Amino acid sequence: MSYKIIMQNLLSSNTYKTMKLLRTSPKYIDIYKKIRPILTDVSLRDGLQTERRDDWPISKKKDLLHEIVFVEKPHKIEVGSFVSPHLLPIMGDTDQMFHYASNMKHLYEDSKPIFPKTLEIYVLVPSHKKLEEALKNNVKHMSFVTSCSNRFQKKNVNKTIEETKEDLDKIFEVLKKPENQDIKKKLYISCITECPIEGKIDMDYILHEICRYNTIYELDEICLSDTCGTLTFEDYKYIVETLFHFGILRTKIGLHLHVDTGNEGEARQIVNYSLKNNISRFDVSVLTSGGCSLTIKQAKPNMTYDFFYGCLYSYLIDDIHLSLTDDNS
Repeated sequence: MSYKIIMQNLLSSNTYKTMKLLRTSPKYIDIYKKIRPILTDVSLRDGLQTERRDDWPISKKKDLLHEIVFVEKPHKIEVGSFVSPHLLPIMGDTDQMFHYASNMKHLYEDSKPIFPKTLEIYVLVPSHKKLEEALKNNVKHMSFVTSCSNRFQKKNVNKTIEETKEDLDKIFEVLKKPENQDIKKKLYISCITECPIEGKIDMDYILHEICRYNTIYELDEICLSDTCGTLTFEDYKYIVETLFHFGILRTKIGLHLHVDTGNEGEARQIVNYSLKNNISRFDVSVLTSGGCSLTIKQAKPNMTYDFFYGCLYSYLIDDIHLSLTDDNS
């Protein structure tokens, strides 16, 4: 079957059917592997942090984990945060969820080539004080959080940006030890390009901060977090093109979007531009919830799988393969 016929089939199918075909047909797998999106599911952390613990007992969280792993099959999953349970009670069982999820990390080993071979289990480590808890639980994939807004950071983690940097310095000093060399590290940078408290953030300051973190710390992923869901395509394009200019690897950049009907047009352009430019790391969720409950009363939900696959569907059709002839078959 030629690529042109494949694309015609895609045009007449819905997103679910598209992904089902991608996951079973060698031709579709070949197309998908040219793009290689890397999806991190954040349902159990960002998606739940605005919810009440009584509404989400651990049995319900485990059911959600099963849905994510067996239906969506992401490359990575963030199962919670070692934040104080007094601050976010719903994260009080993060250690239990981590160990439960760890039993699933090899489920993909016999799967089709489109899937990763191992599921990576992430936990958010909010401070140097909580790093010991993560190490004690043998967490090998850790995420950390900082911000481009001082007031946001103070309200979110009760530290200024400078205090956060001092804390991160201590964390990464510990992670330099030989016994910790195999730990993968993801840094969320919040408030790209707006803070829910301070408003718009200076673009050059944002770029300076991103470059600083990239230079000082050995990071596997720098995740740009659109905290307010107001990031525009033009601002995003300016940021990433400047980062490319300064030598930050495209493969290191990740994207955490909050999307609703008010900004889905901008978000779609941002995702499609990312795919075109080899930015392949995206946070997604099966829940239509999420956001920072400590700073935003009604946050926009995290980008869902459906929205991402809708963007991928459009990208496959409009930006790559319709121009291919039967000679590409």
